[in-house]
Amino acid sequence: MTDAAPAAPANPYAQPAQNPYAAQAGQPQAQQNPYAAPQQQPNPYGAAPAAPVYTGAPAAPSRLNVMGLISLIAGGLAFLLGVTAGWIPFVGFAFVFIALVGLVLGIVGLLAKNKGKGLAIAGTIVSGIALLLTAIISIFMLVVFTSIQQSIEDFGPDDPVITDPDGGQTQNDGDPNALGSANNPASPGDTITFTDFEGTDEWQVVVGAPVLDATADVLAADEYNAEPAAGNQYLVVPVTYTYVGSDSGSPFLIFTQIVGSDAELYDTSYAEYPNSIYDAAELGTGDTAEVNLVFEVPTSAVAGSQLKLNSIFGNDIFVAIG
Repeated sequence: MTDAAPAAPANPYAQPAQNPYAAQAGQPQAQQNPYAAPQQQPNPYGAAPAAPVYTGAPAAPSRLNVMGLISLIAGGLAFLLGVTAGWIPFVGFAFVFIALVGLVLGIVGLLAKNKGKGLAIAGTIVSGIALLLTAIISIFMLVVFTSIQQSIEDFGPDDPVITDPDGGQTQNDGDPNALGSANNPASPGDTITFTDFEGTDEWQVVVGAPVLDATADVLAADEYNAEPAAGNQYLVVPVTYTYVGSDSGSPFLIFTQIVGSDAELYDTSYAEYPNSIYDAAELGTGDTAEVNLVFEVPTSAVAGSQLKLNSIFGNDIFVAIG
């Protein structure tokens, strides 16, 4: 009798065989998988309501007073510039305007609703102080500037005065058509009074009757005098200088030139001639000098020519000689 073959060992990892009769026989069923997902149980009350979504709370309105802030900045700027640069004449009025704008904006900021009043109050106060300060400084500097300007005008030279032989006086104020201008020249025989820098009368000058063609006289006055250039001639103008200042002065201080009808200027000639300007002495108060001014001028420019006189401090005076 042969022995039966041994049974194969059971696989410990194999699934246990299902017994269809286990339930009837009261045998225990196979254990549930502990790692399986739990089954969803139906909700007897229906679907759960969705969770509410909360948005951010509405922002509170800003209480920043922009007008008050600008007012404070404008007032501070006007105050700072007013005390530093407001002393420059006329410049300070710009800072007065800035302060005034700051004051108006400060008042507007005070009237604004639902806005902080602190900046508006500060801006109004600062702008008001700046307005008062800059106004005082600007007005003060305007008064000072005007006073200085008036003092300079009073201290400076006065316009020359032209007195005709009959005693009538006209002050040449620099107007292009005033007596003594190129458009309205004075006449020989008129007395021209020039002042010094302080406005005090210093010179009285009288132009005499000119010798329009003095070429022969000038050449005869000195053998070394040169013939005038071709087309030119010598012209002699007698002038009386009287010094009426408080010190002394030389006739050289009154500058003279001939203005020809060709609109060209001609200086005094170096030709030797009696009572030449180059021989004139220093004059004291009340002294008088008779001087002959010699010019070399183109013959074609003599007719209609004028003698121009200037004392440095006053306007040019023109006297008709041609």
